[in-house]
Amino acid sequence: MQTANILISYFSEMGETMYDAITDVLLKNGNNVFRLNINNSSVRAPVWGEDSKMVDDPLLKQIVQFEPEIILDFSNCLPTNVRSAIGTDCRHCIIDGDSVNYIWNRKDLMETKENRLYLGQQSASKGMYEEFLGMELDDEHYLYFPGATVIQRKPEVQDKNISFIGTNFHLMYSPLEGQFYTEDALSIYEKIRGDFFYDVSKLKEEYPNIENMDEFAETIRTALAGQERIKYLQSVCDLGLTIYGVRWENSAYIDMELARCFDKTSIRTLEENQYVYNSSKISINISHPQALTSFSWRVMDIMASASCLTTEMKKDWIDLFGDYMSDETKEYVVYKDRFDLRAKSIKLLEDDDLREHCVTDLNRAIEENGRWETRFRSLEKHIGCKIVGNSNDDPEYTWIHADDSRNRRKKENYISRLLHNGMYRISHVPKIRYYLWDILRP
Repeated sequence: MQTANILISYFSEMGETMYDAITDVLLKNGNNVFRLNINNSSVRAPVWGEDSKMVDDPLLKQIVQFEPEIILDFSNCLPTNVRSAIGTDCRHCIIDGDSVNYIWNRKDLMETKENRLYLGQQSASKGMYEEFLGMELDDEHYLYFPGATVIQRKPEVQDKNISFIGTNFHLMYSPLEGQFYTEDALSIYEKIRGDFFYDVSKLKEEYPNIENMDEFAETIRTALAGQERIKYLQSVCDLGLTIYGVRWENSAYIDMELARCFDKTSIRTLEENQYVYNSSKISINISHPQALTSFSWRVMDIMASASCLTTEMKKDWIDLFGDYMSDETKEYVVYKDRFDLRAKSIKLLEDDDLREHCVTDLNRAIEENGRWETRFRSLEKHIGCKIVGNSNDDPEYTWIHADDSRNRRKKENYISRLLHNGMYRISHVPKIRYYLWDILRP
């Protein structure tokens, strides 16, 4: 029997769709998977994006006994004591799930940086890793590893004109009091708008009167990301827009018409995302500004569905999929600004044949270069460990996920969600063991 033991480490508050997809593919290909969401009482992480430590000794022991051969470590969030307990015999792959600038466990990484393989989800990742690490990455230590999808096109009634799934990043408070409402703040905003990761040390020199520039610059970045998303959605909210996601409950504070577009239905799982996209005529992508050359992983999910994608121009999207689509499709799928988004949305809603032409092209592009099997074949070739097509018919699956101590959900709903997200979703796997640590432990 041929198999690989693969540990997936990540942080997620709400959405699990991408990790659902990766897990599905790995299990379907005969790999044993241990999936650890560190947003969990078993992990101590006082500040998001800084240091994480496993505080559950039995769970730490179980992970070590799993003997991972490959670690897929999103944003380097794997607790440092777990990493050290596992040792260096496995292939530890760091994936920039968020920008490299938001990587976890920085001190530990700098002390062990030569022992990792760095996977980049955007073409700009290699340079960002090298700047952060202070060293050049050769082909042995770096691999371009863009996102992919397992979503399938399904026949659904398309009762939504336009859908958007995502987070509302807009600030819902008055930040930093007076400093935020000054000419200096507007000037800093313009610099960050031009370069989202503008050097904070330069800002400190240029604006000496701003107190705590690190926090201030991050607040400006958050405001920028939130306001840009709001502006684009406002441009189509009268065309039949439906918004799903988190932190939209208070959007009436910004725009009551936009708030009326929010559907409170929880969309968390792979199946739920697949249903929303297949039942939408158009689905919008609005990438976070931290994606310098790339785009949200939701783009591939939309492309694989019956919905017509609309997205901003991104170099990596053209590089990955441009050869598989007509110029007409690219013309109508890519918007230049929010006014162009509105105009193209109207055209796509009015012209069913054009929309279907675009969807067919998008579907073909995904089959050519947008499936997770394609990405994992590239990874297995790089690391010399078989991932796709293993012969294990009885893979083991352990999922340590966000628990009640963090999310305050009732246990009965929690168990129901686990069953829906897990056992029902991957019913093609004969035997799967779930370790319900968060429920069963005394």
